[in-house]
Amino acid sequence: MFDSPGSGGWRRTSPVAMVFFVGTTARKIIDGYGQVAATVGVTAFLVRNPEYAALVITIGIVALLTVAFLRYWCFRFRIDDDRILIREGVLNRTALDLPFERIQGVNIQRRLTERVLGLVTVVLDTAGSIAAEGQLRTVKPEVAHRLLERVADYRERHVAGSPSMPPDRHPDFGDGPTALGETPASTANRHRFGGSGEVLQALTPADLFRMGLTRPRGLFLAVLLAVLGSRSDRVKDAVTNAFGAARDTVEGWDPISMLLAAVGLIIGWVIVSRVGGVADTVRKHHRFTLWREGRSYRTRAGLLTQNETVVRIRKIQMLRLYQDLVQRWFRRYRLETPPTGGSLDEDDEGSKGLDAEVLEIPWADDALVEEMRSDVFRGEGEQLALIPTDRAFMSVSRYYIRAAALRFLIVGWAGGLLVLYVSTYLGLTYMEWDSLAPEGYIGLLRGMGIAALVWGAVCLVTALPVGWQRWRRCGYVYDEDGLAARGGLLGYEVEACLFRKTQEVAVKQSPLQRRHGLATLSVGTATGPVTVPYIDDDMACRLRDYILYRAESSRRRWY
Repeated sequence: MFDSPGSGGWRRTSPVAMVFFVGTTARKIIDGYGQVAATVGVTAFLVRNPEYAALVITIGIVALLTVAFLRYWCFRFRIDDDRILIREGVLNRTALDLPFERIQGVNIQRRLTERVLGLVTVVLDTAGSIAAEGQLRTVKPEVAHRLLERVADYRERHVAGSPSMPPDRHPDFGDGPTALGETPASTANRHRFGGSGEVLQALTPADLFRMGLTRPRGLFLAVLLAVLGSRSDRVKDAVTNAFGAARDTVEGWDPISMLLAAVGLIIGWVIVSRVGGVADTVRKHHRFTLWREGRSYRTRAGLLTQNETVVRIRKIQMLRLYQDLVQRWFRRYRLETPPTGGSLDEDDEGSKGLDAEVLEIPWADDALVEEMRSDVFRGEGEQLALIPTDRAFMSVSRYYIRAAALRFLIVGWAGGLLVLYVSTYLGLTYMEWDSLAPEGYIGLLRGMGIAALVWGAVCLVTALPVGWQRWRRCGYVYDEDGLAARGGLLGYEVEACLFRKTQEVAVKQSPLQRRHGLATLSVGTATGPVTVPYIDDDMACRLRDYILYRAESSRRRWY
């Protein structure tokens, strides 16, 4: 058989992998500026010479299928006792030799086609790379289970020093612990790659709908389509005719009717964008479930592609919490738990779970946030606050208002000019204003200048309120074990970490801060910094020295 888990020779994945090799080949073709330029050139040629369309498309499909087949045929993998070997490539051959001790995550993905055919994709993560270092596309579930079993067995024998699992004890059978977690296999069998243990959260359709309201989609796509359409004469003619028909329709309308029509268009766009957000949320978080399995968290979600991730609790470096306006209305948060890489060792306390990338809980309530904060910190940082409305947060200096207002003024004005330029460019392209007289161009430039000045005045007037709002949102709280920082404009962002997990501490000063005896404290962890701006310089230095002392004197491992 192609992928019998018991054989030790070189094997191929399922022939269904050709479908995914087609996709990856297509992505490689369009990667890079040169490929994009070639694609645009071919598209323009086909638009102007449609009689060659059938020939060019046929040649492209044949070439795509040929390359995909060659890539599939040259792909091999082998699972040994202490490593996995992957060979791939047609002209440029790649040999990946991945020892089990370097594997930090063994994640399972199930796309819609794979779920129908009873196959899975295994994604291997290592500590030395951000992206997945190896993938086994469309293999049988037994291969994934065998890989998980051998990695866990290797950890037991060579890291923890405990006896290995007998070869006849497959993790899907019997009453002992499985390679997917510290739970009986009879429980794990309820779902082939599902989680088991205590269920902390399971999202309902109503939750997905509310989440979708916070994720509007469509604006970037509309701009992209507008830019691409400006290169096609047919698209420009269609848009020009549509504008002409709209102008003829509204001609003679009174101002109130035109205002109502404009409001209706805006409302329609908002509804369409929110519908797109709900659809994207359902696609990504369908049947989202969060489990606690011993000393690990596990999530499973996805409509077409089903993803499972697992993260060891003790490997979590910090907690990140986000809340926008819609989430504030429903009193919900988005919580992330980024872990470190690092090898497993004797401090793993017998757990066989393997770490994944950032684990995200997209719709957490106050109770779940507090429960996870308690689980992650485990008796440390009891005074740290993660709920953004907690009264424990202390305010930073009021001079932060000036800095935030100045930053908004510069960035907001520059962003408005960019939007003005793009909209003017699209208008000139679609409305064919290239036939304008010189007086028309002068009037256009004068109008753009006036618009830029008006927008600058708007930014100048709103800069101070924005700075004040950012100062209200900014805050920090610390105790003898850790630090939490809060920020945001309309919503909130909270980051919290323990001092013993600190990798570096920096105290920075801008000219304004030096003038007023202030500083910014940045506490770096393996997964990012926790920053507290505009606090007293003496306080920042004392905190820096204390954090370094706690990190160096702690008897507990930083990971």
